[in-house]
Amino acid sequence: MLKALMPVATFFMGVMCGTDKPRCDVFLNMVLVSVGVVVSSYGEIHFNIVGTVYQVTGILAEALRLVLTQVLLQKKGLTLNPITSLYYIAPCRYTSLYITSTVRCIVYWRSLGWKFHRYNSISGSFSPMLFVL
Repeated sequence: MLKALMPVATFFMGVMCGTDKPRCDVFLNMVLVSVGVVVSSYGEIHFNIVGTVYQVTGILAEALRLVLTQVLLQKKGLTLNPITSLYYIAPCRYTSLYITSTVRCIVYWRSLGWKFHRYNSISGSFSPMLFVL
């Protein structure tokens, strides 16, 4: 349910960064959505305040990322919608995530004491790096 707060967070971050103008009708819609999310989240059987804080922090960070991407594109003179901007941003994010996950896997396997070697058909052993590559 907390994901429903994403438009609210994006609007407030946009107002704070100056990319959106605060309007009374939009603000009332956002308050209505926020109250609905709070009521539905609080009514959960296993409500956890720490998990809720983590989730809301993630939503705010994502909203800030969207607004800062919009600010960056506007400074360059580009007017792209979010879907078109993903066309340019996604390859960079994929590359950084791939490199980071590969390095983390190597560090983890090295900490376990596994050695990287090629597949040996005689002993039947194989390298875990084959799954990453």
